[in-house]
Amino acid sequence: MDTEYEHWFALITNASKRLSEANTLSLGTLRIIPEFDRKSVSGVANYYVLVDRLCDAYYDSDANHLLSSEAEYTHSLEISAESAFKKPRAVSARTRIDWPARFHCNTKFMKRVWCRVIGIYTDWASHIPEVIELDDKDRTILFLERSVPVTELQVAYKAVQFNSPGIPMSGGAYFPFNAEEQKLVDANIMPYLHRLVNFLHTEIVIPVRELGLTEKEYVVMKLILFFSASSVISPKGKEIINRSRRFYRNILCKTVQEEFPHYEIDETLQRVAAIMDLLPRIEQARTIEDEDFSVMTIFNIGDMKGILPCGIFGGSGDELDTRERASVGCTREKGLMRVHPRKGPHEGAPAKRAS
Repeated sequence: MDTEYEHWFALITNASKRLSEANTLSLGTLRIIPEFDRKSVSGVANYYVLVDRLCDAYYDSDANHLLSSEAEYTHSLEISAESAFKKPRAVSARTRIDWPARFHCNTKFMKRVWCRVIGIYTDWASHIPEVIELDDKDRTILFLERSVPVTELQVAYKAVQFNSPGIPMSGGAYFPFNAEEQKLVDANIMPYLHRLVNFLHTEIVIPVRELGLTEKEYVVMKLILFFSASSVISPKGKEIINRSRRFYRNILCKTVQEEFPHYEIDETLQRVAAIMDLLPRIEQARTIEDEDFSVMTIFNIGDMKGILPCGIFGGSGDELDTRERASVGCTREKGLMRVHPRKGPHEGAPAKRAS
């Protein structure tokens, strides 16, 4: 696996010097990694391990997305979800992702880490062949609605992978798990991150660590999470999503069998059930992030106000609103007002208290 990854990554690293124009598109459009054989369980899992590693390792900008100047690091929130999916480098240049945690995140970093993580999420999603089967509208809605839970799983897994003292947010920044250490975090963003981080730590990070979730199990689990049907997806789109979810759920079962060949059937089923039990917890985390980040978006805390985050965090959930957000981002104040703020320190933002 590692040799195969090094082979493909070396090829694209060399080729990227000649493909700067193509690289403005999603990474999946470059077809760096050959598509998998659907009949091969190991082939499917290996493909997505390679995709995950590629997205983590690939960069085509020498800028530091936390410390470089605005001119050096190109990024923007003023882009619709549809455009973001097609051209993720319009959201963020592909800088080194740099997951290992070294210093606390702060207000100045929020917009930048969020842009970079959304960029890597989009590059990952662009490698999924079933996504191409969806029409533009369904594809954009799916990308929009699954961005939060998928990126939550991603950063929680990276916390385990790198034995991080908190949730890594890219660029070396992190939000700590320890309650005393949280008191040292920038007070402007701490109230809007601590609840989510505490939940991810208790409900995802600790169980994943105790379970010893393998890399193959993680990448397949992420696909099952991604393919969750939306009420506003078209009937044909729902059929594709449900079929894909069943396919990857079956791949998960067979992956566990391959990863743990000594397991009895009941042990295999128990492990699959334990992995699947994490999915509704991530959806709970999504609700927390929606609530707190929507406030940050409304009141521009951490410079988070923009079309794309409004589209992800600002909707009321009804069909018309979701479809509008998918095509043009957040255009209606009504969609944002599901959080009722009290007067507080950030331009009328609610004064939140750590719990």
